[in-house]
Amino acid sequence: MLCQEREVRVKVCRAILATFQLQDQSAFPNLATTPLSQISDPLLASIHWAGQSTDNAGLAPLGALDLLHEVYEALVFSHDRVHHDKHMAALLPTLLHVLNVPLEGDNNTIQRRCSAMVKCVKLLNSILFMPIWPQPLYQVG
Repeated sequence: MLCQEREVRVKVCRAILATFQLQDQSAFPNLATTPLSQISDPLLASIHWAGQSTDNAGLAPLGALDLLHEVYEALVFSHDRVHHDKHMAALLPTLLHVLNVPLEGDNNTIQRRCSAMVKCVKLLNSILFMPIWPQPLYQVG
């Protein structure tokens, strides 16, 4: 967990999301291969690290996926209406890439890749609960 203190957790999450500026979305699918020195946004840097291979980057991608999960989970429970669609355009290509990594190699490699996939699914699950639409798509009754 990012932090047990609610106020600190909320401030860190808001700071990460508040710095995100709409950028050229054509670069989003390539965030994992973009040199980190060219990324100045904390959210995009976290997405960059989440897209790295667990074979080469060790536990960093797993930590980045945990951080992103915490940030988006805090966003869901804060009921903030930040521009979710902009975040999703940056995040989804990386998550889809992580989910498509083949499960081949020795036991440790497969275990790290599976861990990344599980963290990715948890992140996607928390995103599904985000209030993306300003009002309900349909009215019941």
